[in-house]
Amino acid sequence: MLKKAYKIFFYLFFAFLPFQVGVFLFGSGVYDSGFFNPYLSHFLYLSDLMLIFGLMFFALDMVFSRDSYVVKNFSFGNKKIFYSLCLMLLSFLISLFFSVNLVNSIFYILRFCEFFVIYLFVINGIIDVKKVLLVICAVMFMEAVIGISQYVLQESLGLRFFGEPVVNSSILGVAKVDLMNMKFLRSYGTFPHPNIFAGYLVFAIFSAIRLFKSAPKIFSFLIFIFFLSLILTFSRTGLIAFLVGIFIFSIFSFKKLDKLKLFRRVLYIIVSAVFMLFVLKAFPLFIDRINSIDAQSLDYRVLYLLIGFAMFFQNPFGVGIGNFTDLMQNFSFLKLSPWDIQPVHNIFVLTLSELGILGFVIVLSFFVYLFIYSFKRKNPFFISICFMLLILGSFDHYLFTLYQGQALFWLSICALYPFRNSFSDIGFLPSS
Repeated sequence: MLKKAYKIFFYLFFAFLPFQVGVFLFGSGVYDSGFFNPYLSHFLYLSDLMLIFGLMFFALDMVFSRDSYVVKNFSFGNKKIFYSLCLMLLSFLISLFFSVNLVNSIFYILRFCEFFVIYLFVINGIIDVKKVLLVICAVMFMEAVIGISQYVLQESLGLRFFGEPVVNSSILGVAKVDLMNMKFLRSYGTFPHPNIFAGYLVFAIFSAIRLFKSAPKIFSFLIFIFFLSLILTFSRTGLIAFLVGIFIFSIFSFKKLDKLKLFRRVLYIIVSAVFMLFVLKAFPLFIDRINSIDAQSLDYRVLYLLIGFAMFFQNPFGVGIGNFTDLMQNFSFLKLSPWDIQPVHNIFVLTLSELGILGFVIVLSFFVYLFIYSFKRKNPFFISICFMLLILGSFDHYLFTLYQGQALFWLSICALYPFRNSFSDIGFLPSS
């Protein structure tokens, strides 16, 4: 009974990750314009409560159960990945000595430890990764429908009880695309930004490929819905991560795939998506978004990079995990508006500025090993996920700075491990 209870709560933890349902704990003040700094603010989310309840029932099960299988067979998984994560945690702790906002840094470390516990539960088979991916696909299907509906209505659906942000094309600071002096809302789902929504959709697409490759109808329908919603986020980074991941997946799976069936499925999905874009009058927006370069956005990304390097050169040991936005105005030659207060859109430069050279070397080494590990496994799903993380992390910051982004990072790390008590790796290629 206790075992069933804690497993239910653990899977509910994953189910509630995309929803911003929570209570405010600690953070910065609110600007006169109504904006607040989300990178210096912390919440207790509904998913956190599910995890707490799950841990309580798990502890009770360990106390009253005579089965000590978990204790006797406890595993750290792949030792190099485990040691790399421990070194990352160590660099976080060292950064506390140089932190300009100690309380904020401690919250970031606690969040890291939370996901580290989940990782250990997964690699020990307490949480089944197949069920986790099924939960993510189911939840993201609902998110995709919400995102498509938001674009059609050009405003939020009023799902505040699901944590949906209040957005429409006329609100200042809301992500939009422009065409002929008209503004169109980008799909948010229940996420804080369309780019994060896009990252989850890419992960959901790869998960659906892994789970439903032998069920063509479910496979095609899910990929179509996810892909259409991904396009309506108008996230260039998300689309690049998807295209690169699919290309890599195809290369490593080419010999084992039925080319004719694959061509038919891909053609069906592309034609259906393009048709729906015409129906939703989004095709011109999509083409313009792909072909155009937002000069202002590019200028700010360059500015954030310059701020990041300047911050590092003045603080070679970092300014403390999570504190980039707390100091960035001191290194900017422009007066930044509240909605311009954002971390540098590159997790490696962000790490360099917040954790210093030590943290940067550890994080970079960790990513290098993930690629080595995935290529050794010769698993196209693993390799695609690694490229997804690299692309998302190279052009955005949310994998390290926002709760839903941090969750996506750890979901991806967990999905890279061939767990004992779960289903086998994709059988397209033999593993080493």
